[in-house]
Amino acid sequence: MDTLLATTIAESVVRDGFDARRHDVAELLDAARTAGVSDVLTDIVADEHEPRAVRERALGHVVLRLARSSRRDDAARSTFVVAA
Repeated sequence: MDTLLATTIAESVVRDGFDARRHDVAELLDAARTAGVSDVLTDIVADEHEPRAVRERALGHVVLRLARSSRRDDAARSTFVVAA
């Protein structure tokens, strides 16, 4: 998932609540799990019994880790040519 989109979803959740972006959060969590983001964090975000503030904080960590994962993937795909 694109980092900008993940950040936009997180900002919307803080503003409007998790219920307003339920589908988007589910997609974000799927992308995070695929990228290897901690199951503990993704489970907290998904758990409707957790306090909203706890879920929002975990969501911020998920977005941060997803962004880091995306940058590492981009760097691994890049090809650098060094001219002698």
